[in-house]
Amino acid sequence: MRAAFPFPRVALMTLAVLLCLCTALATAKPAKWNGKHIDWVPWSQALSTAERENKPVVMLIHKTWCAACKALERHFSASPEIEALSQHFVMANVEDDDEPGDEKYAAQGAYSPRVLFLTPNGDVADVINERGDPSHLHFYGDVNELVQSMLTALREISGIADVD
Repeated sequence: MRAAFPFPRVALMTLAVLLCLCTALATAKPAKWNGKHIDWVPWSQALSTAERENKPVVMLIHKTWCAACKALERHFSASPEIEALSQHFVMANVEDDDEPGDEKYAAQGAYSPRVLFLTPNGDVADVINERGDPSHLHFYGDVNELVQSMLTALREISGIADVD
């Protein structure tokens, strides 16, 4: 007896798999925080990586629901300067519930987003946004402010004055 459907079963299965793949690719979110070009490390691995590689840490603390965090994310995604400088740091992306409870990471309060610079052994360095709001010294609303603080951190923590 002849099959009522003109395609063999294997062809139907292949078509279904391809349809699922196309749907998944079409709805895939772009890499967050320039994840395609910045090597982000989870907070749980940041300090051990920094110590092993003897690099300072950029600790980005943000919330998924925060509008200012989303604006900062656009800076990370669009900045070739941040991308290039990130090679000299361990880049720790600390999101939502991953934020550590230690007060040293919230010296001015637990506002979001904030960017802290840490020594390879985990101490918070005295690198702040020199042009920012005095009550939010770790907030960066401008990419140039963040780039300047990254350069300062390299000089003060690693002794690197000139960056390639």
